Amino acid sequence: MTIKMNPDEPFTLVFKEKITHATVDYSQLVLTEPTVDQVDQAAKKSGGISSNATLIALVAKVPEQVVRKMSYRDFTMAMRYLDLFLADGGQTGAIFSPS
Repeated sequence: MTIKMNPDEPFTLVFKEKITHATVDYSQLVLTEPTVDQVDQAAKKSGGISSNATLIALVAKVPEQVVRKMSYRDFTMAMRYLDLFLADGGQTGAIFSPS
């Protein structure tokens, strides 16, 4: 399966299984280009998964606990999209083929 990720458009990630947190069900999240403030807030964490979880939560406007309940595959997909902005300046039309 090939998923086209275009940094010029929001990326909707549909969860493999819904996530319930504080009596609210989440079946997807929508990611967009992060702001400088969001990246800065995430960078203040200890790094690694903790920083990435914070960044996803800030960009998607969901509680961080929702992100921490995501499957690792969904988490990785979310970070692949955000990496379009963080890693190489966002080359339009990047394609990711999940393994």
